[in-house]
Amino acid sequence: MSRIRWYKRGFCLLFVLMLSLVGCQTAGTAEPDSTDSGKSMDSADLNGSGDMGLAATPAAAGMEGGDMSGGQLAGNSSGIAAAKPSAVPEAVMKGTVIQVSDTTILLAVDENASSDLFTVGTADIQIVDSSGNPVKAGEVLPGMVVDVEYDGFIEEVYPGIVANPSLVRITDAGDDMTGFYLTIVRDIFETDSALNSDIHTIALDLTEVHNLTDAEKGALAYLVWTQFGYEAFQSSWDELCEQGYIDKDRLSFEDGILITLTDTPVKGSSFDFTVKKWRGGDGAIGYDDCKAKKSGPEWGYTLDGAWIS
Repeated sequence: MSRIRWYKRGFCLLFVLMLSLVGCQTAGTAEPDSTDSGKSMDSADLNGSGDMGLAATPAAAGMEGGDMSGGQLAGNSSGIAAAKPSAVPEAVMKGTVIQVSDTTILLAVDENASSDLFTVGTADIQIVDSSGNPVKAGEVLPGMVVDVEYDGFIEEVYPGIVANPSLVRITDAGDDMTGFYLTIVRDIFETDSALNSDIHTIALDLTEVHNLTDAEKGALAYLVWTQFGYEAFQSSWDELCEQGYIDKDRLSFEDGILITLTDTPVKGSSFDFTVKKWRGGDGAIGYDDCKAKKSGPEWGYTLDGAWIS
């Protein structure tokens, strides 16, 4: 019986030893399995295209230890670094230069619903040519076509004011046709000055003028108003009669004069025109055979076919 008891005891000891060996082996393999499982979640794999759609953290974007100089910051949605400013302006106003001072440009603008005339302050903004090269304010001349980049806000007075311009770009070196027609108006105004006695108003009939845009016609009336010292506006003879300015029975414009211009479209470097000044049935002068011609950069004219009544 003692020998059998020893065999049983030995068998039990052997069984316990085998269980211990199995337990050690299991404990030794558990850590490598965990490591293999974690490898699939490496940051390099997370940032790969098509991998779970996770965005890089600030550390992955080069911000570890307070470093904010990484090139990936421009695309960071955290808002820590500002994006590069857009090169596209919020609004662009295209116009023809009418007048230029040291700090202001007066523009005639056809494609704007609120006004046909705007002022643009140029003291603190850049002016460039069509290639983007900087130019001085003194190089901007009447007749040039420009684009004004601004934030979209205007002050609705007359002329309108471009509130926050950021850039003026010259796009075309055109002719100063508004200034040219102003010279003609001044010439007829100063001829037979007795017709101007005691006037308060100058009306301009420009309905048959082809070489000025609608905005430039408005600019011409504005220049007559500010430079001649009389209220000036666009109107025809019939409209003045309807509005009570002209007495049709007496054929008299008691408080003002009517200056009427007609022309033919520019052909090559010349065109024909007529001009007259009317105060009443027995007070009018005019020229019916006038020639305008461009010589070099300047326009000139002759007044022929004079008449008086």
